[in-house]
Order: sequence, then structure tokens, then C-alpha cells
Amino acid sequence: MSRCLAYLLFAVAMTLANLPVAAEANPPRRLALVIGNADYVHAGSLRNPRNDAVDICEALRQQGFTPVCLENLPTAAVLQASIRDYAASLGPADIGVFYYAGHAVQIHGDNYLIPTEATLRSLAALEIETVNLRVLMQALGEARNSLNLVVLDACRDNPWAGQLGRQGLARMDVVPAGTMVLYATGANEAAFDGSGRNGTLTRHFLQHIATPRLGIEDMLKRVSQGVQGETLLALGRKQVPYVYTSFTGEFCFAGCASKSDLVELQRQYSDKQALENRLDAAVLAREAEGRRLRGELDLLASSNSSDETVFKRSQQLQTRYEANEQAAARVRAEASATRAMRQQLASQIAELQRQASQAEEAKRTSRYLPPPPL
Repeated sequence: MSRCLAYLLFAVAMTLANLPVAAEANPPRRLALVIGNADYVHAGSLRNPRNDAVDICEALRQQGFTPVCLENLPTAAVLQASIRDYAASLGPADIGVFYYAGHAVQIHGDNYLIPTEATLRSLAALEIETVNLRVLMQALGEARNSLNLVVLDACRDNPWAGQLGRQGLARMDVVPAGTMVLYATGANEAAFDGSGRNGTLTRHFLQHIATPRLGIEDMLKRVSQGVQGETLLALGRKQVPYVYTSFTGEFCFAGCASKSDLVELQRQYSDKQALENRLDAAVLAREAEGRRLRGELDLLASSNSSDETVFKRSQQLQTRYEANEQAAARVRAEASATRAMRQQLASQIAELQRQASQAEEAKRTSRYLPPPPL
């Protein structure tokens, strides 16, 4: 065999060996990093973050995620290493969720996640003892995976506000491609912890994470509506969560509707429509039969006859009339239930069509801005 032919066969073999594996063989993974910082050495303990992290981890597991669940990360080195390892684990098709509950501060427009042993006695300490949120954004941008959801339930009262920064987090002007960032409240505002097991934002997030066919945009809208309603009742003012996003795809924690789902719903709708039509026709037939029997009974009653045959005939007609009325009532009830089911299917079909239209519109109008340099 000539060297040229041997080299050609080797090149072909290497090309075949490096062809991409079919999507079915390597489905997208769902990965998460969940951090709950609660026991601050120099700022007191927070009541909710540990519970929030535990409950979010369990909810993500139930939706097919593999979460790394961490509590009370003490130093910036540990926190940054966790972020670096998490981002490095993300493949191009993977779905990622980064969830942080704990303290964070802003200074000069930058946001910083606070480890539990930070002292924050000066601006110099801030740079050494905390992790700039830009580190996370940069790491996620370099991962280039399909979707990253970043949830920051970290807009609590700032115990260092006197010497460091303002309340709440600074707004985000740009996020990496395919990323959504959820703040518990608007920029420069403090969030309400609530009085239950979980923080207000996390509680409403947990309420909707398992809703089937709920797109992530609509899910976050429902979370925001819940937070606004609860805080308006509790505080007399609305806490409004904010979303910063460059994600233009489609994602549902509990599974999005597929084309086959829509076809199946349309088939069920058609079946219910046909059944409803048959039941409506049966009701009309029962009503016509009732009018006929009622007419015969009225005719016999008007004859004022005391004949035994007429009496027996009247009893038979009355029995048939009552049975017909009972049957008509049952058919009406079945028709009403079928109509309600058909209307429910119509609403589900309309929602799936709306989601599909929304996804297409998002793809058509999307504009991506690259993340700023660190």
C-alpha cells in the first residue's frame, strides 16, 4: 500500500471517529450550583438561606437536575472555586442553574457575593474577601452552554451599608448569551424575607417550578406576580422582582409542550366536540319526547274519563314521562361536563399556540450584546 493511500485511509478514519455523536446519544444535561450562605461570622445569621438552598436543591432534583448543594462558603477562594468548577462542567447543550441565597452588596455599580467569614472593614477588604458577580458572568459566558438561569435571592438589608455601597444590588446592563438573571427585587432595593420557611422570592419560585408546559418566561412572570401580591399585603408596597435576559430559546422546568402534544390536544378537542354534538342532539330528542308524552297526558286528563283502560294508560304515560325527564337530566349533565372539558382543552391549545408564537417571535427579534470585560 502506498504512503499516500495509507495516509488517506488514516485521515478518513480520524474524520469518522470525530464526527459528532447523535443528539439522542448525548441528551442535554441539567446541572446546578446552589449556595445558601446563612451563618455570617461578622454580620449575624440569616434565617432563610439554608432552607431556601435545601428546598431548591430538592426541587431541581425532581426536575432532572444534578445539583451541587453548598452551605456557608467561608471565603472568596472557596466561593470562586465553586463557581469555576461549576462553569467548567457545563457542556454546549447543557442547561445550568446558579442559585445564591445570602448577603451581597454593590459598590460603584458592581455586585459582590459575600462569603460567611468576610469582615468587609474597607474597600480593599471588599476586593479580597468577596466575589464580583462579573466573575460568574464571565465564567458562564465562556461556558457557551444553551441556557443559564442565575437566581440571586440576595437583596436583603445590607449590614455594611454604612461603609460599603447601597442597599440591594446594582442593575445589570448586559448578560452573557443565553443567560437569564433573576433579582429578588429591583436594583438598589432591599427584599422582604417573609415569615415562613423560605424567602419570599424562593417560596414563589418553588410554587411554579413543577408546573408542566410552563415556559421559563411565563414562570418568572408568575413568580413576580406572587411576590408583588404577597408584599403588597404584608408591607403595603410591592416588591417587584427583576429579570435581565439575553435568552431567546425555549425552556420549561417540567417539560415544554411538543408538536405531538398539540396534535394530541387537538384530537381530544375534536372528540369532545363530536361527543358534545351527539349529546346536544340527544337532549333535543329527549325534550321532544317529553313534549309528546306531556301532550298525551294532558289530552287524557282533559277527557275526564273514568274508564279503567284510560286510567292505566295515563299511569303508563306518567311513568314513561318521568323516566324520560330523568334521562334528559343525565344527558344534559353529561353534555355540560363535556362542554367544560372541551373549553378547557381549547384554553390549553391556545396557550400552547401562544407559547410557540412567543418563542418564534423571540428568535426573530433577538439581539445579543456580548458581556463587558472584567
